[in-house]
Amino acid sequence: MSCFISVDYLISRCSTFGDAQAVEGRYFSDVVDLGNARCWEIHQKPSYTFPMGGIVTDLQINETTLISHTVAGSLDRF
Repeated sequence: MSCFISVDYLISRCSTFGDAQAVEGRYFSDVVDLGNARCWEIHQKPSYTFPMGGIVTDLQINETTLISHTVAGSLDRF
């Protein structure tokens, strides 16, 4: 059994006025090969935990799940 997860990254930075600004090379994709053990685990409990934190739940086989997650840095909310 083999599982792959495609992860798309959009990188931005906050400006002085609180809006997000794009950075050069701001978009890239990565395909994560999960291996047999992790694949089996996802089939039992349909969730994925990112290496740097964050979790995606309710995964469906051959479906796209869109989430927003801050991988590094912080996001202040007023």
